[in-house]
Amino acid sequence: MTIAVPERPRGQHKAQPGGHSAQPNGHPVSILGQGARSSVPGAPGAAALDRFGPPTLPASAVAGATRVAVKPVLSLAAGIAELTWGRSRKLAKLGWPLWMIDQAADMLLPPARGVRRTSLRLRGVPVELETAERRKKGHAGPDILFFHGGGFILGGFGTHRRLGGALAKTIGGDCYLVKYRKLPQVSFSELRADGLAAYQGLLDRGADPSRVIVMGDSAGGYLALATVQAARDAGLPAPAGLVLLSPWLDFDERRLVRDGARDPFIPSQWPVLIARTLVLAGEPDQAHSPIDRQLDDLPPTLIQVGSSEFLYPDSARLADALAKAGVDVRMQVWEGQIHDFQMTADVNPDARAAIKQISAFAHEVAAAT
Repeated sequence: MTIAVPERPRGQHKAQPGGHSAQPNGHPVSILGQGARSSVPGAPGAAALDRFGPPTLPASAVAGATRVAVKPVLSLAAGIAELTWGRSRKLAKLGWPLWMIDQAADMLLPPARGVRRTSLRLRGVPVELETAERRKKGHAGPDILFFHGGGFILGGFGTHRRLGGALAKTIGGDCYLVKYRKLPQVSFSELRADGLAAYQGLLDRGADPSRVIVMGDSAGGYLALATVQAARDAGLPAPAGLVLLSPWLDFDERRLVRDGARDPFIPSQWPVLIARTLVLAGEPDQAHSPIDRQLDDLPPTLIQVGSSEFLYPDSARLADALAKAGVDVRMQVWEGQIHDFQMTADVNPDARAAIKQISAFAHEVAAAT
């Protein structure tokens, strides 16, 4: 099912949606980067790798704007949070000042046009169902169970309903946005438990697991992968596929500091602060990377990541580990894209192309089961 894709020199040409790039000399791709151990795509135990780029002008403008206008603000907020969380347990429990981001998203970001929203609960977990209003009856695509990102401490319906709406319209199925409980209000194990409860609740509603794609971005990518692993361990049927957008899978502080400096969007202070003060300080035994857990018998997996992200190594390591475990895994590297660039689909044609790639994958794996 995987497609062997040889590496292409940077900027040589752009891979079109649905197509794959090729390099004349046919040299194998190094997924893990220069000097790191890798596999040859298409060989046994290897991940299929595709590169998309260079970025379009709108995508480059988005990356430049975030580096100049957004990253400094996030750095300042991280500094404030580090001071307040260290001095006030109450403020840490409230997640101040991060809750303001969720409030602002609810007020400032309108829902996607042509999408109907429905509130429901899956085994007690709040969910917002995004349904495309013009979906053809009898021709619905696979459903998406989506875990939002936000470093395990923020995010929700307001921040992700536009992406959920875009997925529902492009794929043609329903998108279930899961509003799991967050750190530091609950423990890490409780947060993970919400993921499994949501998947079980979706099956309780009669969803056909062979028509379900479990998906997540950033911290939500961790939860999506951990949820599928927990479902497997609980003896539940596996979903048709797994889609991970720049998943955050490693809480090693030294690695976060080293790789965070180059990220055009996310300052390294945030993941370091979250990992040190919330994840590892609470339940370090629960915070093992899903990569270090059993990876056998997982469904086909698509990973999308930007080439400049500090989370790129997480994606590369996961792709390598999944391939060695015998999982059908495809990794797409999008050159010059910021973290979670798929959320910029309104102004970024590369993000829209990435969503079309997700749709193609979802339909392929659902049809194969």
